[in-house]
Amino acid sequence: MNEPTSNPYVTRPADLAGAPLRDLVEGYRLHVAALVNARHGVGRPEPVGRLRASALDALTIAAAIAAQLAGDRWSNVVDALRLDASLEHVATAMGLEVDEVAAGLRSWADGQHQHAGMTAAARDEVYALAGGYLTAGEVAALDAEADRRLGAEHADDEDGGER
Repeated sequence: MNEPTSNPYVTRPADLAGAPLRDLVEGYRLHVAALVNARHGVGRPEPVGRLRASALDALTIAAAIAAQLAGDRWSNVVDALRLDASLEHVATAMGLEVDEVAAGLRSWADGQHQHAGMTAAARDEVYALAGGYLTAGEVAALDAEADRRLGAEHADDEDGGER
């Protein structure tokens, strides 16, 4: 069975890497317009092969646009925070919770440091911009540790402090 990316005649999102966003959006708009027109019988009929190519190209372009926008996401967060936007405002703008933004930002910085040449100092700056917010998982881990310690203290109280 062929893998989905094995057809040399189908463009892949990676093939469009580096294309200007404006060109991608315009190409997407043209392909979708052709599909909508065909779906509703507007204009002259197009050959099935051309419509199939437009449908596949629209999918490819949409994936390339999404990848480009997602790739810029965390550097835009850093810019907003450096320009004194609050973490709360950034979270609202992204449709996320503050702890999700803080965790995502720290994860992005770690990846940039490990794989893209971000210096440790730059990573630490991003961590500082993320603030003292803990992720839900980090809070849960701290709560579990506190519960464990509290349980140990109660055990000490029950046996007179001797172990």
